[in-house]
Amino acid sequence: METYKILLIDDDVDLGNLLCDFLSHHKIKLEIANSGEDGMELLEQDQTSINPSFDLIILDIMLPGISGLEVLKEIRKENNIPIIMLTASGEDHDRILGLELGADDYLPKPFNSQELVARVKAILRRSNNHHNEKNDSFGGIRISQENRKAYYNDKDLNLTGTEFEILGCLITRQGETAS
Repeated sequence: METYKILLIDDDVDLGNLLCDFLSHHKIKLEIANSGEDGMELLEQDQTSINPSFDLIILDIMLPGISGLEVLKEIRKENNIPIIMLTASGEDHDRILGLELGADDYLPKPFNSQELVARVKAILRRSNNHHNEKNDSFGGIRISQENRKAYYNDKDLNLTGTEFEILGCLITRQGETAS
């Protein structure tokens, strides 16, 4: 069984500790952020590394500072990583809005830990795990088709759309005449 890495963005420290212990028995490593800002920072650091490692995000709707729904909106601007929303709120509005903003699933608190694991595994099966995205590389250059970004020695090249397309064409057709 493959090992997965999940980012939990939730201000409930006790829940984070319990999930960390429980998920480790299912070959799932959990990294925890206790605020939306910290979670977005961890995700940004992960996504700009040569080998992004997060397979999925578990995101609480009710966070101090920036809300989980705002975090979801920001993530979806540039990233399709699978996201499961959590909330103690029983409001249908929150659940529907989260799904409309791009969440892949929703789980109300309190939840059964086995159900969470089952949902995580189902989403990862369906998403083909973002680590299997089409990443092409040449030398110190790596392009990520999912994020439409190019990196040289782990630094974002900040290419325009046209530059990205040309670089992608050259890398995917190494050794060929490109037209």
